[in-house]
Order: sequence, then structure tokens, then C-alpha cells
Amino acid sequence: MSIQHYNREVNRRNVMVLVALGLIGLVADRVEAVEADRATRVRETVDLGGTWQATLDTENKGEREGWFKEDFAAQGWRAVQVPGSFANVAPEIDRYEGVGWFRRSFRVPQQFQGRRVVLHFEGVNYQCKVWVNGRLVGENPDAFLGFDLPVGPEARFDRDNVIVVRVDNTRRRDIIPGGRQGWHPFGGILREVELRARDLCRIESARIVAEPNGTGGLLRLQAVVANGSERQIAGRTEVAILEEKGAVLGRSAADPVEVDAGKLATVQISRQVPGVRAWSPEGPALYTADIRLMLEDKVLDRVSIRFGFRKIEARGTMLYLNGKPVFLTGFNRHEDSPKTDMSPDHELTRKELLQMKEMGCNFIRLCHYPQHPKTIELCDEIGLLVMCEIPLYMWPGVAEGLENYRGTVECAKRQLAKMIARDYNHPSVIFWSVSNEIHTQHPEVRGTNVVLIQQAKRLDPTRLAVHVSDHWQQGDPRADSFGEDDVVCLNGYPNPKEGPGWWATRLEQLHREYPGKPILVTEFGGEADRPIEWQIGRLQAGFEGTRAPYVCGTTIWCWADHPWDKTWLQPPLSPYGVFSRDRRPRPSVEVARQGFMERQAQFKARTQ
Repeated sequence: MSIQHYNREVNRRNVMVLVALGLIGLVADRVEAVEADRATRVRETVDLGGTWQATLDTENKGEREGWFKEDFAAQGWRAVQVPGSFANVAPEIDRYEGVGWFRRSFRVPQQFQGRRVVLHFEGVNYQCKVWVNGRLVGENPDAFLGFDLPVGPEARFDRDNVIVVRVDNTRRRDIIPGGRQGWHPFGGILREVELRARDLCRIESARIVAEPNGTGGLLRLQAVVANGSERQIAGRTEVAILEEKGAVLGRSAADPVEVDAGKLATVQISRQVPGVRAWSPEGPALYTADIRLMLEDKVLDRVSIRFGFRKIEARGTMLYLNGKPVFLTGFNRHEDSPKTDMSPDHELTRKELLQMKEMGCNFIRLCHYPQHPKTIELCDEIGLLVMCEIPLYMWPGVAEGLENYRGTVECAKRQLAKMIARDYNHPSVIFWSVSNEIHTQHPEVRGTNVVLIQQAKRLDPTRLAVHVSDHWQQGDPRADSFGEDDVVCLNGYPNPKEGPGWWATRLEQLHREYPGKPILVTEFGGEADRPIEWQIGRLQAGFEGTRAPYVCGTTIWCWADHPWDKTWLQPPLSPYGVFSRDRRPRPSVEVARQGFMERQAQFKARTQ
């Protein structure tokens, strides 16, 4: 296909919109069109954040009454900022659960004509429907995971368009997390919204496996090329590997790629890259894969993926990072800000991740749902190992009904696949967690953990797959099972009066059942709304009682107080933080710092 034919093709309006299935990897992150390619406009974005109009729909009548129509008179709707939650729509209602509506006008730039144009939502809590100019363009069932909705013939390039979003954060027992309130009340368009334009023929996704190897690293790359035009293309892909300051370390030979109309094609590259440094918390070395799709001399598409050469393994009772033993010390952290609730506060996030590093942390558990991709990017940069988790928590299984059980399992499988696809290229991510504190005394719940862990290992055999348990404390081997897990992950909250022996005795019992697996203490700590000695005592007992050589890490619950399930937890702010919600430090901050430093020093002395 010649470039002249191709240019005519992309100007046609009646084109096939190809929806990617996401089986190969994730939409490449950190997409940047650099100066040399600005003239080609390979990837362009319009920010749709800012002022929207919004209202609550307490009677759930908006869809029946046509609130999505372009000419609907949105009288009385409040001006709010997006990203934002329902709390901005009706501050007088505490933790609203129900339906809310958002709308705004926007313009589609003229140069977007003939290209694949999508609305990208980084995260809506929980379920949503989206209309453009009165026509339903799609819906999404999963909170905290980004999605694209193609904008087709309904988009106008000559005047304003109207986008309307219906958001429903009503609790349902056939999705995750099910009947628990949790973070449901923070409904709304919680993360960024963008209009994105790409070529009809484009790099749909790319995934990278990069591991240290000898004096350099081994890079394996898979890229999926999508052809949304009506004719076959015969192009080529080119890949350059750049160091952090932009110097080119190497280029791959141009690989020809032929893609039939409306089809996908996969390009695979494997090469040794000499002289690269391994990524680690001590030295978070990052590189960039610059991937181009070419047709003759024209750049059709270009993506830049930041990655690191890193390998994580569980061998015996220890973790190994890049072939060296590693001990994990860190915090659990919710995505919460006193200024923005669950909407992005990247400045605060960076500040807190740097504080964690200063306190001796090399690890963070991002609980209990997929957090903002920017947070993981910051962990890549700063050097914090990461556990990512889907929001399957405190789930009772078939106790919520057989059909709800089946729906929950399918929802968990879908969200796990999406999360792995989204976050695959981040070197900081070493764990996929499939659940937290679900009711594993029930066999169908234990079986769900097995199914999800096996799924995670199929989708990504390069990382560790786990679930996080509190039922292990019951002392009954049938209360949980860790046979499929790469690492045994445990939460525990003993009374300080029981001392370090509570931990030591129970961990030894569990170690005898799983002698060939490391044990990671994923939660320990105490409430700060009692006399401060209570929280300090729990932290000290946790550090002291988890010194066994088969323990591969200790993770405090949690970094800061945050809003939580007020239907069962009082007060409605979780009081377990070593910082208050307004980020005032408690005396336990120094206890945490000393505990992390001592545990790392002990581990270093034992392994050297």
C-alpha cells in the first residue's frame, strides 16, 4: 500500500473502529510525541478535565427522563471540578451512594478527522455510561481501571459536542468488593478524562520483559499493531533503547509488518543490551524503549515505554531481587488525600513516597484496588518495590447468593487481567495480589484464590502471585490454603499484652505447613485513637515477633488515617496511620523508622 493510498484512506469517515482485546499487554504508558515528530501529529491529546456540570440522581430517574440528551436543560446542576467525587456535587450528603450525572461541552480539533478518536477515562467509581451528543458510546463496569470509548460519527468537528456521564456507585453483590461499603462512597469521575487521537494504523499495545543478564540485560518486547483502515498495510517497526538522559544504547533492525484491514499483528524482538544497570531500590535505573510504526518514510505511530532491567524470584524461604537476597520493609497506603479524597494528588504522593524511602522503606503495598498509574511511575523513579491488588476483599463467597458468587468471580478475573495489562511494564511491581482477607474458611472462596493466582501466573510468569489472609490466625489449616501462592502473605493484629510471642508462635506453626515458602507480614500495627502506647506496643511486638529467617518482610498498616467503612468501623476514619489524615506525624513514626532500620541491618548481617 503506498503512502498516497494510505493518506486517502485515513480521510475516509466510514472506518472500522478496532477495539483491542488486551490479551497481549497494556496500552503503552508515558506516551510522548517528541519534537522530531510533532509535524506528523502521531499522538495528540486534549485534556477534558476542569469545570463540568453535575447533579445527583437520588431517584434514579435521569435515564428515563433523558438527562443524557444534548438539548437537555441542566438547570440547577452544580459546577464542579473533574477529576472529583460526589462529595463535590453535594457536600451536604456524607458518602453518597447512588447515581450521579456529569456533563460538559468540548471541541474535537479539526486535525483529528480521519483518525481513531477515543475518550479515555483513567478511573470512574464505580460503573458508568457515556453519551456523546445524545448517543450512547459505551459503558464501563470496573472502577479504578482506565478505559477507552471510541468516538465515531457522532463527533462533530465544526462546533461544540456534549459529553454526559452517568456514574453509579451503588453497592452490588455480584461485583467486587460486593456488599461492603469500603471506598464505594467516593463515587464520581475520580481520575483524568482525555480526548485522544491516534492513527488508524497504530501500536495498540506493547509489553516488555527486561532482566539483568551478565554484563548487561536481556530485553524481550512484544508489540501489537492494529490496522483500523480498510486496506492492508505493509510497514515496519523500529525500536531504539535509550538511557535516562536520552543517549541511544542500541537499535533493532527494521522489522517488516503486514496487517490486514481490521486485524492485529504481533511483532516480537529479543536482544541483549550491553552495559545497562539493574533496577533496584538502591539504584532505580530506568531506560526507554522508543517504538515506531513506519510506512515508507512516514511515522504512523510512536510510543515510549519506560522500563527497568529487574528480576524477582522466591527461592526457598527468601526473596531474591536480581539474584541477591532482599528483605521488604514498608507501608500499606490508600489512595487518599485530605485535599482531594480519592482523586489525584500527585504532589502529596511524591512527598510521601520520598518520606517512606527516608524512613528505610523499600516496599509499598498499594491497597486494596488498582491505584493511579502515576503512583507506580513514581515508585519506578524513587525505587520502591510494589504490590498491586484488585478490590476483592472480605468476601463471603456463596453466602451472598450463587449468582452473585459467579458474578463476583468473573468480575475479579476481568479486573485482574486489566490490572496486569495496565501495569505490566513497571519494574517496581513485583507482586500481583488477588484478594485481601476474604472468607477462606469456605472452600469455594479458597478455590477462587487458586483460580485467580493461576490466572495471574499465566498472564505474567515473571512476577509473584499471592493473596493476603487474616483467617490464618484461626489456627485451623482448613481456614486458608497457600499451596498456589509464591509467598505466604499475612495480616495480624494481636493485643499488645500478648507480646512478640503471638507472632513467633503462629508464624512457626504456619512455616511448618509451608516450609518451602517465604512469609511476608503484609499488615501489622495498631489504632492511634487509644493511648499512643497501644499503637507503639503493637508495632514493637510486630517487629520483634517476626524475626524468623523465613520471614521475608514486614509491612505496617498503615501510612495515614483515611476514610473507611463507617457501617462497621468507628470512627469513620481508619485510625491506624502513623500519620493522621491531615498528615501530622505520631510518635509511632519514629518506632516505624527504627524498626525498619533494625530489620534491614539484621537481614544484612545474616545474609552477608
